[in-house]
Amino acid sequence: MIRDQVPFRNLYTLRYKQLHVQRLDGLYRALLYDGFFQLPRALVAYPSIRELFASDWGVKPFIVRLAMDGTQAKKIVTESLVWPNALAIDYFAERLYWADAFRDVIEMANLDGTGRRTVISDDKLVPHVFGLTIFDDTIFWSDWTRRGILFANKLTGQNSTRLMETVLPPYSLKAYHPFMQMEAPNICQVTTCQHICVPKLDGSGQQCLCAEGFIMHESGLCEPNCTKHQLLCSRPDHKCLNLIYRCDESYNCRNGDDEMECPVSICMHDERMFPCRDNRKCILRSQRCDGFVDCYDESDEFYCADLAIAWSH
Repeated sequence: MIRDQVPFRNLYTLRYKQLHVQRLDGLYRALLYDGFFQLPRALVAYPSIRELFASDWGVKPFIVRLAMDGTQAKKIVTESLVWPNALAIDYFAERLYWADAFRDVIEMANLDGTGRRTVISDDKLVPHVFGLTIFDDTIFWSDWTRRGILFANKLTGQNSTRLMETVLPPYSLKAYHPFMQMEAPNICQVTTCQHICVPKLDGSGQQCLCAEGFIMHESGLCEPNCTKHQLLCSRPDHKCLNLIYRCDESYNCRNGDDEMECPVSICMHDERMFPCRDNRKCILRSQRCDGFVDCYDESDEFYCADLAIAWSH
């Protein structure tokens, strides 16, 4: 996950085949791209040009350039890629860096994918890079095999040095400094968008998006469009909630809509147990969605596909 450096107050996330954008307060989330990714890995933002860059190491690995408003996606690197684990942007030189953990290389290119060249190619120096960041004339990276954080010259790869060792495999790393905060006009500072405001790719203004479960009305307002498997949380949330969260003794709607008119649980607040919806039987949670009907009303096998997705996060 990345925050697009404050200007638009949005958070972009990759999961499975989807790229979402949501407000920093967590109230609303919208789907930008669906089905484009197979095994997404890294994501970086370039707010001043209103674009994102992402990597995918599915069957046909690629690096893609995406518009923050969801209108355009173009693969810029598709050849000689296996595990494009890490991405980083050199905002001053306007270059994109990435590391391939299978090929043991760190490479760079222009933002459109042209001018590609290798910075480091060494199975002992970069045997399994996970994270990557650029600061000034230096490239920093984390490596699982070497269990540490290292750095070198960002153009030549020379003067490589181990900055620190780690006990466990190091994951992502980012350089934070005032120089790294590129100035960009806050197109969404003043907005009439009801849910989410994103900048148009051409910089001409803002684009309003409705959260999942809502559709844009001609008036520009977002109207609920919840499915039969969802519950509408009334304001202030004003969102669609999956029914698997209904009557789970946890307030997922801020006003408590999901916990209203619930039957009294016979499970005695035992977290190991699952109450059947007809309240006639209590079963072990391990029996939930196990392919066998244990509740008289079969409710232990309801919404299993949605539950599997929820558990994976």
